[in-house]
Amino acid sequence: MSPSREARRASISCRKALHVNGKTYYFCAAVCKRKFDANPKEYVP
Repeated sequence: MSPSREARRASISCRKALHVNGKTYYFCAAVCKRKFDANPKEYVP
């Protein structure tokens, strides 16, 4: 599956998204989004 197709699939199945440094990160669970919000540097390379 192509990366763009995978991203569309993720955006459909996951309702929470954040934009960090020009990239979009999708979260299927609110708790994961909150953890990312608290310290994005821990998760973003």
